[in-house]
Amino acid sequence: MNNRVAYLDGIRACAALYVLIHHAFMTAYPDRITGVVPGWTGRVFGWAIWGHFGVTVFIVLAGYSLALGVAKHGGNLPGGFRGYMTKRSWRIIPAYWIALAATIILSVTVIGTQTGTHWDQSAPSSPKGWLVDFLLLQDIVPVRNAAYTFWSISVEYHIYLLLPLMLLVWRRINWPAAIAAGVLVGVIGIVAAFGDERIWRLHPSYYLLFALAAGACICTIQRPDIAVRIPWRSIGILCAATGAATLWVFGYARTLDDYWWLDVLFGIATICLIVSMQLGRASSAEKVFNWRPFATASAFSYTLYLIHAQLLQVFWQLVIRPFNLAATWQLVLLWLVACPLIVLISWGAARYMEAPFVRLAAKRSRTGTTLPGPVSEPR
Repeated sequence: MNNRVAYLDGIRACAALYVLIHHAFMTAYPDRITGVVPGWTGRVFGWAIWGHFGVTVFIVLAGYSLALGVAKHGGNLPGGFRGYMTKRSWRIIPAYWIALAATIILSVTVIGTQTGTHWDQSAPSSPKGWLVDFLLLQDIVPVRNAAYTFWSISVEYHIYLLLPLMLLVWRRINWPAAIAAGVLVGVIGIVAAFGDERIWRLHPSYYLLFALAAGACICTIQRPDIAVRIPWRSIGILCAATGAATLWVFGYARTLDDYWWLDVLFGIATICLIVSMQLGRASSAEKVFNWRPFATASAFSYTLYLIHAQLLQVFWQLVIRPFNLAATWQLVLLWLVACPLIVLISWGAARYMEAPFVRLAAKRSRTGTTLPGPVSEPR
C-alpha cells in the first residue's frame, strides 16, 4: 500500500475548501454566532455554519495517514521518535511561522482593529499572543490568536505525540493494546475536562479520534480478515445521520457545548468512509474524492488553511466595507470573488511556504535522512 492515497488527498481538499466557504459565510453573517441567520439565506445556505467539523476531518486524516507507514512496518517509526517529530515539525512549522509573520504584518497595518466581523476574534492581537502562537502553546495558554484559525495548529502538532506512545505499547504488548491505549488517553482527557474546563483547550476528543483513525488503519492492514467483517458503512451512516439530526434540531447556539461528542460522531463517520473506500465498498465516493482537481487543491490545502481568514478580512475591508452592502450581497462577493481569488493566491503562496520544504524532504529521503514528509501526508 502506498502512503499516498488519492482519496485521502481528495477528502483533505474538500475539508479545506469547506472551511474557506464556512469562514466566508461567517464574515458576511457575524451574528450567526447566535445561530440566527435571517431569511432565505439561512434556510438555503445554513449548511455553511458547521466549518468546525472540517478540522475534525483533518485530525482523522492525520491519524489514518500517519498510521499507513508504521502499520506496514510492524509498528516501527522510520527514523525513530526523533526522526518522526523532526519530520512532522518540518512539515508543519515553517509554513505556519511564515503565515504568522504575514498575519502580524497585516494586523499592524490593515486588519488590526475590530470591525464587527468574525475577524474580531483575532483583533486586536498582541505581542503576547504572537509569542504564544510562535511557540505553539495556544492550546495551553489562553490568548487571542493572531488568526482565529491558528488554534488548531498547536492541537494537531501535540496530537502527533500520541502515535509514538501507541507504538511503544504495540512493541511491548500488541497492536490491539496500542489502539486501546490511544483511545484511553482521549477518554481520560474528556472525563478530566468535565472537572477542569481548561482541558477542553486541548481538545481531548481529537486525541480519541486520532487514535481511532490510526487504529482503523492498523486493523485494516494487520488483520484484513477482521476489517472486512465490520459494517463500516452502516456505522458511518448511523454516526453521520445522528450528528446531522442533532445539528438540524438544536441549531448552532445550542450545540456549542456538545461539540466534543459531535466531533466524535462525525470523526467516526469519516473513519468509516475512508475504510469503506480502502476495502472497495464505496466506489462512488472514491471516484468523487479521486477527482484530479481535488488532488491539486490538496497540495496547497495547508497554505490555504493558514492564510484564508486573513485574506477574507482584507478583502472585506478593502472591497466590501466601503460600499456598506447588505449581508446577502457580501456573501455573494465573498463566495464568488474572494474565495476563488484566495484559492489562487494560496496556490501561488504554497510554492514558497510549502514547496521548498517538500523538496527538502524528497532530497533527504533519497539520501536516507529522515526529515519532512511528502505532500500527501497530513497537514
